[in-house]
Amino acid sequence: MRILFCTFIVLFSASLPLFSFAQTEATTTASSTESGGFFEAIIENVTNIGGGTEETPPQSVLSVATQKRLTNLAANISNRLDGLNMRMRQIAGRVGQRIDTQAAAGYNVDAARASLQRSYDLLDSASNQLKNIDRDVYRTFRSQDPKSEWRKVRSTYVGARDTIREAHTELKITVSLLKSASPIAPVATSTATTTQ
Repeated sequence: MRILFCTFIVLFSASLPLFSFAQTEATTTASSTESGGFFEAIIENVTNIGGGTEETPPQSVLSVATQKRLTNLAANISNRLDGLNMRMRQIAGRVGQRIDTQAAAGYNVDAARASLQRSYDLLDSASNQLKNIDRDVYRTFRSQDPKSEWRKVRSTYVGARDTIREAHTELKITVSLLKSASPIAPVATSTATTTQ
């Protein structure tokens, strides 16, 4: 009985590091696969860490490596939004050419032109929202409270994304208006004839 108990204790103590490693691995995988709280999870896990091998600037609670990683991830988001904005502008340019073609063919395209202008205005608004995003990201990850600062940056990203979506919807309306454009009725000219 004593040998069985000692064997159990030895096996349990030998497997203890494996259990703690598995728990660490599971939490790391879970936090890295969640897309919604990715930045929040990293910031929570990294804050208040001391004794690292990398130097941390005195004004920031994040390590230099974490700052770089988060800045790169935020740059990927910015690049995607900028690319989407450019793509919408290319599509809007083609729709504008189609409007000009139909106008030359004698169709009433005033509503489509107004809708296209609204989509351009929305795309300009999205560009203005992202104008200072690099500076804001830099400040966020080097601040004393990156978690609350990230909320501000995230709201900028979400606002720009929603504005680009509105522009996309407006482009759909433009195409719909263009398809339903009617030909302009020719102006009737009358010639007066006199009979004597």
